[in-house]
Amino acid sequence: MKTSIIGLSLLTFSIMPTFVAAENIDLDGQEEKSKRQRSTKAVEIDRDVREIERGMYSKANVGAMLYVLNHPSPITNPVHSISLGIGKDFVDREKMSMAWEVNFLQTVHNGISYIDQLDYVPNPANYFQGDTRGFALLGSYEVTKYPTRRLGVGLKLNAGIMGMPVRMDETTYDTVVVGSTWGLGARPNHGGPYIPVGGGPTFEYYTKLAHFSVGADVDVLYIIGWDLGINPTGYLKYTF
Repeated sequence: MKTSIIGLSLLTFSIMPTFVAAENIDLDGQEEKSKRQRSTKAVEIDRDVREIERGMYSKANVGAMLYVLNHPSPITNPVHSISLGIGKDFVDREKMSMAWEVNFLQTVHNGISYIDQLDYVPNPANYFQGDTRGFALLGSYEVTKYPTRRLGVGLKLNAGIMGMPVRMDETTYDTVVVGSTWGLGARPNHGGPYIPVGGGPTFEYYTKLAHFSVGADVDVLYIIGWDLGINPTGYLKYTF
């Protein structure tokens, strides 16, 4: 009898380490699984807390272009500027982002009569047709910092190509306006493309409507061969 009891005791002691080891392995696996779940949940919570969408987006700007050197008011009066564009945040961090944009910009101006320009525009090289429209294709690079969760303050760099076509009959423009009235042998403007370069600050606020944000851009563009323009606009952006 004593021998049987001793045998059972030895058997129990020999099996217990196996059970303990198996239990430790299981606990280690459960702990590792819990850590992964907590980590995944933390990422999901962080995304929920940010409540901000970044990535591919479309954007619409409305404002005005003011010329300040060669054609300031009252030589030209801004009517409006409108641009439509697409872009993408290719760097997305909690406190900083970077994006590229491509925009099609149209500006509309009321200008003084080509006859009055003889008195108001001192340099014949700056004569123009009067009421004028500009069409530009601009590429932009933007860096934005986020002092708060929903507010972004950034800087944009712009470059592109711009045209200001003649809006009246070209034969009449060349003969009556340029030749007879101005006494010039060639068009001083509207003869080819311009190159706008520049940049400026940008401000963005992420609304609580998913995917929508609003903001303002202040683009300072030096349009080579034409003028220095300041283009303040407000915008609505939708991120897909």
